Amino acid sequence: MKVLILYSTIYGHNLEMGCFIRHHFFQKADWSSIAQFDSAMLADYDLLVICPSTYGEGYLQPQDENFAGFLKGHHFPHLNFLVIGAGDRNFGHASFANAANIFFYLLKHSGAHPLHAVIKYDFANLLTAEDGLEQLLTRNQLLGSINNEKSAAH
Repeated sequence: MKVLILYSTIYGHNLEMGCFIRHHFFQKADWSSIAQFDSAMLADYDLLVICPSTYGEGYLQPQDENFAGFLKGHHFPHLNFLVIGAGDRNFGHASFANAANIFFYLLKHSGAHPLHAVIKYDFANLLTAEDGLEQLLTRNQLLGSINNEKSAAH
């Protein structure tokens, strides 16, 4: 199974989460910022883990909009995905980590398959979010099914 981890960041929180995910779960995953990733390469991957950053009051970062536009025009029925995003609860419920909601919607409507509902956390609680993510993935056996597929492919 070929895994890609994409992130965008303003203050480093989604970069840290992406690093945590790569280090603890997918050490051989390809890794890139959303802005620097060649969107045409997405078809080469089986699993996308995306950690998008929310800008202002619920918007995508301007450099992430190209990737969002790409997703609108393509179909990825073979792709599984997991969306994990940091936000600031001070912006209110509707804006909180809204980039994660946007990418979840776009990926799902491109035919990709979510491994879990969107995962959002307050940027001030990064360590708690990392612990919770590890427990969630282990408890729901998401990693086990991914790792079993990797083993069967070899």
